[in-house]
Formats: sequence, C-alpha cells, structure tokens
Amino acid sequence: MDNVMLRRLSYSELDNTLQISDDDKYHMLSGYLTPAVKHTLLANPNLSDITKSAINLIIYDGCIVGRNMLMPTKIKIDNRIIEVQSGGSYEVSKECQGHGFGTLAFRDSIFNSEYDMYIGQLYSTTAIAIVKKLGLITFELPSFYKLCKSHTILESKGLHGVLLGICEKIIDVALEIKEIPNLIRLKKLKKCFAIKQEMIIPSWVNDITLNDGHIYSEIHDREWLQWCLDNKFTERAEDHQSFFAVYDKQGKPKGFFMTKLRIEKNQGKYKNITRGTIVEWGSYNEDELNEIDLNLLAIDSFDENVDNITTILSDSTKEKKIKKLGFIRHGEYQMTVNPGTFDNVEIADKTKWRIRYGGCNTIIY
Repeated sequence: MDNVMLRRLSYSELDNTLQISDDDKYHMLSGYLTPAVKHTLLANPNLSDITKSAINLIIYDGCIVGRNMLMPTKIKIDNRIIEVQSGGSYEVSKECQGHGFGTLAFRDSIFNSEYDMYIGQLYSTTAIAIVKKLGLITFELPSFYKLCKSHTILESKGLHGVLLGICEKIIDVALEIKEIPNLIRLKKLKKCFAIKQEMIIPSWVNDITLNDGHIYSEIHDREWLQWCLDNKFTERAEDHQSFFAVYDKQGKPKGFFMTKLRIEKNQGKYKNITRGTIVEWGSYNEDELNEIDLNLLAIDSFDENVDNITTILSDSTKEKKIKKLGFIRHGEYQMTVNPGTFDNVEIADKTKWRIRYGGCNTIIY
C-alpha cells in the first residue's frame, strides 16, 4: 500500500513518545499509552530485554492510524520453557478501517516477530477474522455468560422510569430464585473448604499451574500471577483483580481461582456495566475440587453490584454442569498459535494445552 509504513517502539522508548513526529490526531498512541499501561508493560516479569518492541504503529500519510501492542510471555513445552511473542490492544481508527491496515500490522507483528513463536488470546470479531486468514492455529473453547442483574439490559431496550423499575424488580427476583440450588451447593462446599482472599500469591500455586499434565501451557506461575494481580491497563480505581486460595479445614491448600472486575462506561448499547470475569483457576485434585466448584466459589466472591459474569470451560464435557450454575452459552473464546520452528503434530492439538481465560494480556486488560 502506498504511503503506509510500520514503526515499532521499543520498551526503552515508552517514556519518550514525544519524539515521534507523526500526527496522532486519532489518539492511537496518546490515548492508549497511559501511565497505567506503561507501568504495567514495564513491570512484566517476562520482560528481559527493553530493546524489544512494545508497540507496532501503522503510519499512513504521516498520521498514526492504528497500533498493535507487543509483549513477551513464556511457554512450557514438555519440560522446556521458552520466551514467545504475545500482544493485544489492536486498534485501527474508525476513519481508516477497511483498507487492510489491521492485516498489515498483525502480519508484521506475528511473522516478523523478535521471538520464534507467537500466542494470542481474547480477540475481537475483526481481529480473529484476520488471524484466521493469516493461517494461525486457532483453538476455540466454549464461552459462558451469567446474568446477575437486569437493569442495564432493560435500559438498553429503551425502558425507563416506573416501567423499568417494575420489570427490573420482577426479573431480579426471578434470578434470585434461580440461585437457590447454587446457594445449597455452595453451603456444602464451604463445609469442606475455606476460601481466603490473598494479596500475595502463594508459592504452592506453581504446583498446580505448571504440573497439571498438559504438554503445552503459558507459564502462569506465582510471579506472573502476582503481576496480573497488582497491575492493570485501566486508570479506574473500581477496576481490579482478586485472587482467592481454597484450603481444606486443616489449612491444606486445595486450589485457587482468580477474578477481575471492570466498569464499562460505554459498551455499545449498554451503559455503565459492571462486568465480572473468572480468569484463572486450578485444583490439586479435580475429583475433590473441580472447575465447576471453583466457578461457583468465584461467583460467590463477586459483590452484589456485578451485572454479569463471564467464564470459559477447559473441559467441554462439563457444559451441562456449568449451565446449572446459571450460565448460558455465549460464543467462543479463541486462542491462537504461530508455532514457528516448534511446529509439530501435537502443538495443534487443543487437548495438549492448558488454556484459561486469563492468558496473554487478558487479566490486565
């Protein structure tokens, strides 16, 4: 394409963006690179070389029209650990969409990577169409959505005033009634386990996340989870992550789960949504404490202001069980892989991977 170029900013240049002479009238850089984003990117425990690329900018006629954030992460392959490329925060300005700029940036970020292998997660509809077109291995897991409060949905449909109040009350009472079986099951779980919110990630978490039997996984060790717990890309004080450890009554660790909460002021037709997400979980013994139990405990950890909760299933055979918790099927959650020189038959087998919602940058996003 004529008059189009790509320009990468390194991690060492994140504090020196004023030297960029290109017009940023669409705020693709200034609107994204907030103090919180810069701090989070630089605090990444996998960042070992600040000369590596942090942002891939799309320049058109001297104007910054898009970007793709780049960040290192680590992958376990059998007993080896390797650094790989990941990223996110892909965006092309509305005024410049439809010209192939996104494909250009993705292709360059993935195939001209400074690391041999690439993984990505949590794609928009536009972004996943691009990476599929580029031929990346794509894994899809069922995604689920649980409605907790009806106000924002009813408001989006044009209801207001007295009618909104009446309908909201009726639906919310119905939702509370549907929760009775969950409350009974939750009570039984709490007789066996104690749930403790932790500000410091326990070291025993590594035993679960790094040794669960999968050949491939992104390294979600104690250090990485602590980074995800302490950092975020948003500037809103209400947005946060939480980590909960699950112990038996004798104080022995049995598992964990991690959640995030985001206040979304403007999400299409929905306004001021408080969205909860179950991003990570694990158990020493699935027969004793499985992912359905951990999802139920995670639901209970959110406060009453949450409008809805999102989760995924790593074991698709448990779909009926997750629906009993009040979740409904809501599309697919994608993870993509460009294996580079590590290409082999098993790497394209989804069952060989440990996959969680909170991969790459999705917890801090």
